[in-house]
Amino acid sequence: VMYAGDHIYGDILRSKKELGWRTMLIVPELESEISVLMQHGSAMQRFGEMRVRRESLDDQLERLKWHLEVSGSSLSEEELRKVEEMIAEVSGEQQKLQQEHRDGLQQYHQQFHPIWGQLMMTGYQKSRFSHQLHRFACLYTSHVANLMLYSPNKNYRCRQDEMPHYTVE
Repeated sequence: VMYAGDHIYGDILRSKKELGWRTMLIVPELESEISVLMQHGSAMQRFGEMRVRRESLDDQLERLKWHLEVSGSSLSEEELRKVEEMIAEVSGEQQKLQQEHRDGLQQYHQQFHPIWGQLMMTGYQKSRFSHQLHRFACLYTSHVANLMLYSPNKNYRCRQDEMPHYTVE
């Protein structure tokens, strides 16, 4: 038995836990979210690249400050000035990239729901709703009519859960 419902607690959680049924959550807002994701698909990749660059600049800045702290008294005035210039240069680049990243994310998030934003994500992490959906619903779709595309005898299988360290390159 597969039970389809539109309320995560009243329909999905109870049917799954108490009755052991397979469950499908109907999420009408999913259609508009998918539409925005398809229109702006490259944005998240670009933000990911910016984030990697920001982390690199953070590491570089911390190493420079640490070098200054540890070796500061033994550096000549010229070496000290060079390290301080490098710190100022990296800090400036870091602040510029941070502002660009923040502005881009703000514009991206405005494409979604005006109050709640993106349905399945909060920043770079799953939203609470997404976490509950993943935990309690076997399947989810925007409309029950989407099942018409499949045979009534179709056997649905869930995806394998993966931990972040499984994808080590």
